[in-house]
Amino acid sequence: MNLFSSSRRLACVLLLGAFVSPALHAQTVQTNDYIYIGFEAEDHIAKNERWVLTTPSTPTEENDPDGNHSDQASGSTYLELLPDIRVTHDDPFGPPLGYWGRGGEGPDADYEVNFPEPGRYYVHVRAYSTGTEDNGLHVGLNGQWPESGQRMQFCTASKRAWWWSSAQRDAGGNGSCGVEKSIWLDVDTAGTHTFSISAREDGFEIDRIALVKDLSGNTRVCTPVNIDGVNCQNGSIESADGFIDLRVRLESVSSDLELGPDEEAPNPTVVEQGKNVSLTALIENLDGFDTANNIVLTLSPSVGNWEMVDMDARCTADGDEFICTLDDLHPTAPNENAPFQFTLTALGTGDLRIDASVVGDEVDNTPSNDVAATVISTMGGEPVVVVFDTDVKLAMLTNKQQFETDESVQLSLIISNVGDVTADNVVFTSALPSGLSVNSASLPMECSYNDVLQCAYNSIDAAGSESVAIELIGDRASLYTLSGNVSVANELNSSNNIDSVSLLVKDPVVETTTEGSVDATAGATTGASSGTTTGDTTTGGSTAGTSDTGGGTDLIGEPVEQEPEAEAGAMAHWFLLLLLVVVSTRLYGWHQRQRVAIRK
Repeated sequence: MNLFSSSRRLACVLLLGAFVSPALHAQTVQTNDYIYIGFEAEDHIAKNERWVLTTPSTPTEENDPDGNHSDQASGSTYLELLPDIRVTHDDPFGPPLGYWGRGGEGPDADYEVNFPEPGRYYVHVRAYSTGTEDNGLHVGLNGQWPESGQRMQFCTASKRAWWWSSAQRDAGGNGSCGVEKSIWLDVDTAGTHTFSISAREDGFEIDRIALVKDLSGNTRVCTPVNIDGVNCQNGSIESADGFIDLRVRLESVSSDLELGPDEEAPNPTVVEQGKNVSLTALIENLDGFDTANNIVLTLSPSVGNWEMVDMDARCTADGDEFICTLDDLHPTAPNENAPFQFTLTALGTGDLRIDASVVGDEVDNTPSNDVAATVISTMGGEPVVVVFDTDVKLAMLTNKQQFETDESVQLSLIISNVGDVTADNVVFTSALPSGLSVNSASLPMECSYNDVLQCAYNSIDAAGSESVAIELIGDRASLYTLSGNVSVANELNSSNNIDSVSLLVKDPVVETTTEGSVDATAGATTGASSGTTTGDTTTGGSTAGTSDTGGGTDLIGEPVEQEPEAEAGAMAHWFLLLLLVVVSTRLYGWHQRQRVAIRK
């Protein structure tokens, strides 16, 4: 079958190769784990003149301080954005312009790509980076430049070699280098689309582009290696899931206190009567991929002899509270935040406690860090220190994050008393979302369930804890967020009394078998394939190919199975090839007979 398939491809190339546009010379391969589309940077249909074609014979230009790197490039050819004006961080941004913050603003190049099916394709680019000022690119589709294609980053200058990347700057809370698989494009329909690159920094060198769609149900992570190989490992791709993780922190410092770069402000802050205090509310989005939208910060000062003399322009007074708004906040890297600044004056003596809370439109995965508090004490009287009688902390865990409707998941509740006195009348409560229920037979005696799950304890000793395990059942397929709250009779600090978990419930998978040998239990599909795989390349020959869900390397090869339509197309191509041979033979014979007749 595969020998026939290989011959069929040869026939198609012979018959149609002369009519295929060079722009469509992409390598497209589909396996059980992925769809791979790979093409060269020089196979564009249009480009800005600043993208310069570079080969071994390209002379060194005065405006290219990085030199020629074609010796290890695919086909010994690549594109470089010249002139390269901004080489170091201290160099000017132009002219000519050497930096473009958004896709579509800088010099671009377009490619025609035939997508075999719609879906999300992760974008990988093979580039040569020689420093921090030539390692950025944007990608887009059909003239659009989505956020998921912005700020592609290559922290590979130290490798001094061509290297693949699919990382977005600041993605995953991992600083400027980001995390892999954070650049992608969503393709609405199968067929030909225009893929584009747009410069972020001058001096960028690009060799090859690969678009990879996951077909493994997010159980395998497949990444290009070398020039045209693909490596697949067990695992999953973290990506945008609609959840966020906002965090608020409060920092206060007296206006007459000077702190060194490594010093922290005292807590509580102590200030002389009549002096000002600078208060900063720091808002962060700790999620790696999702943007938080329509963020609202609420400051709630306790009653005291204080006056708000200055506040952020995005804030307004609402009775005794202050409401601040922020349109959106992208996933932030460590130590990056959106600050709100306030100045307060101590009119009298005593303490001022300020509570802060933050919410957004999206569901927050970790609501416990959505609240914060600080205390400011005024000298001139006996300062009152806020003392928490006890401090109870809630943690909700599950033994798995996704399961099927005919299965169950174990929910573990851990209620810890991290305070220094006994916690009294501790009650956990969770209103389960519709579609999730509790297996009543699994309930411990401290808990009850009647649409609302509740677990009660008369007391929990200081430094002690209580934990229970409860079996949950998913009645229908959906994504659920299960939130819980603990109430305590003698606790003032409730900032860590809430927690939540997310669960994905799926319909059971129906195993099917097709041509070839499929072992549903082992998850391995075997069949004949053309060529043998060694290392990262494919060589000629006929052998048996195996797609294995274990760790290892899958190289670009032939699809294992053929659809009926593909078989019919193969027969048609064979018929055309045979017809061409027959016609050519007849014409040749007629021509020979005519030559004989002329001689006679």
